[in-house]
Amino acid sequence: DAELARLGRTGQLALLRQPAHDWRSATAGAGAAPTLPDDVVDEVETQAKYAGYIAQAQKALSRHHEAHDTWAVPADLDFAAVKGLSKEAQEKLGKHRPPTVGHAKQLPGITPAAITLLVIHLRRSA
Repeated sequence: DAELARLGRTGQLALLRQPAHDWRSATAGAGAAPTLPDDVVDEVETQAKYAGYIAQAQKALSRHHEAHDTWAVPADLDFAAVKGLSKEAQEKLGKHRPPTVGHAKQLPGITPAAITLLVIHLRRSA
């Protein structure tokens, strides 16, 4: 991260992001480039070249997770009918009766797996 920040400050990051350049060619004319181990150089090149793709994938994943937060959980839903849901999760969801999937996520002890099972159940019963 420090090397990526340094490259960004010196303007070499834009050069490194180009397919034709690697770390050595991007820093060749800059003068005092630090000496880095090969594995660090590989990591810097990978992060620089794929930063846009990684950011795009993270945004898509975030949108996907947030899309389910507003789904309504029927007030009369029998949580025992949700296949694979643990007894503990059934009891907690039944006790608190969250109005949405987003509210269910906030309950202590409710795992991401339980939320996934709830979303699958809601999708199938819709």
